[in-house]
Amino acid sequence: MLVTYNARATNPVLTEAGQPRFEIDPAPGLVLQSGLDIALWRRVYARLDLKYIAFMKAHATVHDIAVRTPELPLLDTTRVGTATMDMWVNPLIVQLGAGVDF
Repeated sequence: MLVTYNARATNPVLTEAGQPRFEIDPAPGLVLQSGLDIALWRRVYARLDLKYIAFMKAHATVHDIAVRTPELPLLDTTRVGTATMDMWVNPLIVQLGAGVDF
């Protein structure tokens, strides 16, 4: 499950005239995971962990968009409104680590 907090737009064009409100809805997905632990020496081991997240569709909404319009003589900024987008999120996460059993 993808859950976000404190999401904000960082695009300089979108933030120059003010900070828009950015929301991302929670998105469920399927995680496929595999891993391998290899004993290196006595209680020391190395770990490889792979995760692939599939079928996760995220929906984002940006509210109160305003942009600067310096080329228009009567308007310094223009209110654009709201934009939405849907995107598929399918990351492959690779983790390498080392550990010691106590």
